[in-house]
Amino acid sequence: MSDQGARLTAGLSFVALVLASGAALRWRQALATARTAAAQVTMIPATPRVPRFAAESLQDAAQVTVATDPFRLANAPARISFASTLVPNTAPVAAASPPPPARPTLIVRAIMGGPPWSAILDGVPGQSPGLVVSPNVTYEQIHILAISRDTVVVQGPDTTWHLTINGGGS
Repeated sequence: MSDQGARLTAGLSFVALVLASGAALRWRQALATARTAAAQVTMIPATPRVPRFAAESLQDAAQVTVATDPFRLANAPARISFASTLVPNTAPVAAASPPPPARPTLIVRAIMGGPPWSAILDGVPGQSPGLVVSPNVTYEQIHILAISRDTVVVQGPDTTWHLTINGGGS
């Protein structure tokens, strides 16, 4: 080995010794810090015990809950309005009429055949999409009046539609 190689080996050995010594010192300091921290840990007092309830009171509460549950199946509207109970000597208010049913969105997918014509409709209430319809047939409140080569005439409870394949209609 040359003189330069021996100096390099000695220098690297010295650097390794210094680093190992530093690591050992840091290790000892970390252990001492951990011991001090462990000695300073305070115990958290246990939470007080929660008193138990009597089984009878829980059963009574369950019965009250079931009896006053607004979502129970046997629930029915009140016989008198809530407003008449707040203001004495007032006549009960009649319940509002239900809103009119929403108009269906009818879409003609195809018109097929020749006289007699048939059509494929989507949006007929109570029917699956792609319903094949013929003239003079009623589905719930929707009545198919006529089908021509480019128009389907449908009558609802309050309107009549003239539907075309491209989505137009009146």
